[in-house]
Amino acid sequence: MSFIFRARNWVRNELIRRVLPIVPERISNVFRHSLDRPFGNRYYQDRASDYDQLRENQPSWLEEYRALQEIAAELGRGLSVLDVPVGSGRFFPVYGDLGWSVSGLDVSDEMLEVARSRADDVLASTPELMKGKATALPFSDSEYDVVVCFRFLQSIVSFGDAKRVISEIARVSKRYAVLHLDVRPQGLSEGSYPKLRETMRGKLTWLQVEHLLRSQGLQIQKKIGPMPHESKNEFVVLCTVKDG
Repeated sequence: MSFIFRARNWVRNELIRRVLPIVPERISNVFRHSLDRPFGNRYYQDRASDYDQLRENQPSWLEEYRALQEIAAELGRGLSVLDVPVGSGRFFPVYGDLGWSVSGLDVSDEMLEVARSRADDVLASTPELMKGKATALPFSDSEYDVVVCFRFLQSIVSFGDAKRVISEIARVSKRYAVLHLDVRPQGLSEGSYPKLRETMRGKLTWLQVEHLLRSQGLQIQKKIGPMPHESKNEFVVLCTVKDG
């Protein structure tokens, strides 16, 4: 069933992309908005169980992992980390190698179960995993040394919610945030900010990204990338909490 769902959406999106250049703008804008809608809340049931398997051979997937390994090693051992959304717990081996205490949050019960099963093999202590929304993190101010957020801000949530998530990340982190971002390719002129209901999807230049993060309490310290991806300009960035 999941294969049929993915195939149907791939065909739909490809048709829309091919149609956009040849139809009047008033019509293309309707379809373009459809493509800009957040993916949100899709990782349930069998889509959770095969989430890693469908992605583990992607060059970008592997490079994201290496980037986090590099940054985490620089930050040092024995820290506390919140991974949001924690998903399948793909980064648990990184945290385990450094003796980090791990918490994770996700909206999908199924993804949390996958993460729990992975934790048994790679973490020295049981992680605190809970269901919840990244736009309203159920944690105290400055509760974690590090907050990690991958494959989420650019397409899973709307731009309006992405701003809320970044603000929440800055609130609950006392020191660092590691974010995975899709940035507008160099050489393209600066565009307008997305509408609040649309996704970020590589619309923001570095200048706009830096302004967005600063406005929510984060300051970029390091960039790794771009990740090897045929159609996106993705980076992993290490941020510090302003005045943190």
